[in-house]
Amino acid sequence: MQDRLVVQKFGDQIIDDTVLLEPEFLDTAAIAVSSNRVVYGFEDLVSAYVCNTEMSREEACEWISFNTIRGIPYMGNLAPLVVEDFNPDIYSEEDAEDFVLADISGRKYIVLTES
Repeated sequence: MQDRLVVQKFGDQIIDDTVLLEPEFLDTAAIAVSSNRVVYGFEDLVSAYVCNTEMSREEACEWISFNTIRGIPYMGNLAPLVVEDFNPDIYSEEDAEDFVLADISGRKYIVLTES
């Protein structure tokens, strides 16, 4: 685990029980660590799949939504979080009440996985 890019990037914030997404090329999609949980950006995950596989953007979105996000609740207390940029042009303040929001490095995100 020590040679993983995400471990090199976030160091001591990742402990032995922290769950990392596989395959390893998804490390590039890690944007932060919160309470020893790796936070992955949805669009960054999509880009990683498109760049490292034969998947189209649509296929990558479907794969992540079905196979990754749906599986995270079964990964334990240190499972990763997947977030999406909170775009006020798309979501109104009233819509924001329906989402779990996270403030990471001064940017607002919608948490797509259970926290």
